Amino acid sequence: MRAAEADGAVSADFGAALGLAPDHPDRDVRVRESALGAAHSAGRIGRVGVELIREMRLLREIGNPHLSADLAVGAAALASGIAGASVTLRANLRTARAHHASPTALSEIGAEASRLSHAQQEVEQFSAALSSEFDD
Repeated sequence: MRAAEADGAVSADFGAALGLAPDHPDRDVRVRESALGAAHSAGRIGRVGVELIREMRLLREIGNPHLSADLAVGAAALASGIAGASVTLRANLRTARAHHASPTALSEIGAEASRLSHAQQEVEQFSAALSSEFDD
């Protein structure tokens, strides 16, 4: 199963848990567990983007210099994708925390959120540097 397909299933499960009546006896557990699952899923998607950073840097080194603008656009899109995964992960983390997730689970996901944030900044800087080459 591809990451997007798995993420869709996880998101559906999370939505179903959130849709339970507030007084449902399993709501807190289901929301917590599905929020953690959704956070992990967002982290997996973000890691795919992080893995592309190395490729992007390699293209800058050995690629066709006439395609620098295309690489700058790709870097900006990559930064946006990583940002989206990061925001989603942090939102799910907040929901999991509100539903009494364990400190261990929160710490693990929090570390992933930090890695994604750092990667986003790295790609944004790379994109800005490429883009600035086109300023007169």
